[in-house]
Amino acid sequence: MQANTRLTLSPNYAFMLDYRGRPFIEQQVEPVVQYWVTPTFRELLSRFVSGNTVEGAIREVSRVRPLRDGERRGLLKEVTTAMQAGLLVPPDSDPSMYTQSMLKAYTSTRTIPADLVGDVIRHGKIGKKSHVLDVGAGPGLLSLPLARVAGSVTAMDISRAFLAEVRRRARKEGLPLTTFLDSGSRLRHREEKYDVVTMCQSLHWLDDIAAMRGAHHVLRPGGQVFVIYSSGKLAKRHPLLRALTGTQRDLFTDRTYSGPRYARYLRKLAAAAAPITSDTELRPVAVRAYRERRVFDLEFARGYFTPAHASDMDMSFDALWKRIEQEFKGARAEDLKGETAWTTAHFQLSTSRAP
Repeated sequence: MQANTRLTLSPNYAFMLDYRGRPFIEQQVEPVVQYWVTPTFRELLSRFVSGNTVEGAIREVSRVRPLRDGERRGLLKEVTTAMQAGLLVPPDSDPSMYTQSMLKAYTSTRTIPADLVGDVIRHGKIGKKSHVLDVGAGPGLLSLPLARVAGSVTAMDISRAFLAEVRRRARKEGLPLTTFLDSGSRLRHREEKYDVVTMCQSLHWLDDIAAMRGAHHVLRPGGQVFVIYSSGKLAKRHPLLRALTGTQRDLFTDRTYSGPRYARYLRKLAAAAAPITSDTELRPVAVRAYRERRVFDLEFARGYFTPAHASDMDMSFDALWKRIEQEFKGARAEDLKGETAWTTAHFQLSTSRAP
């Protein structure tokens, strides 16, 4: 590591304090991990928020409190550890697991039912005067159709590749869409206000309480929130089910993220998200269900699986791909079909919170 190496704090992390006031860093996307830090190192990390060189950050800290040689060496060692953990990253790096290499497969195989999008527009009363925030926007599967009818749409994500793609597609159509790189878990620190907030296939990646509290914070009175989630169901003969194990296999066999059970959880989550001092709350409006028959082929797998999925199954990414490709050999077209169950949980910010 060179002294002039320029780094920034990854948007995947946030500064936190425990109940005793001790500082730690928490990863804001799954898998959630925490790192205890010393007050001096916390001060150093704060110097990287907007980008800085290693030498520049240490120099700024030493102006506040002179550092002994041993402390300086210790901070340099901690910076190296933070880089290895992905806490400090180059300013132009992509902090998301969904990188440029996955973009083509992801965008060509991911869809959202048209009737679901239509219901969000209709029930959200989205029109030319509406300002919409799409949290965890990805490559714009929901942001783009909303931007075709809204006054403005802001796409928020931690993937530089996805945001570059949604900007490219919006420019091509001349749509009123802007982007910013950040985690939805830090939404409560934003000062912009919106009429509608959508979270499509993103809440499970976030600190759910923080994300919903953030939606409450940025909504205008009477604003709407749509939490959209889905789960796939594959037949037992599908090659993916033969290739996957444990939790990853379960995600394609049950309905954890759909149906009444998850909707009840979201209602409790929305109630817990209201600040104690607020006289408003996110009240449930409706839960709407959709079904989509689709193909889960090898291209879908290319746009879905990452090294994190392989690690969850205690294997290398190469080993996972060898297993997937082997299982897909000779598969019949009818064996690749499955179903996606979609659910939209609709909330409205009410100004008449019951005592």
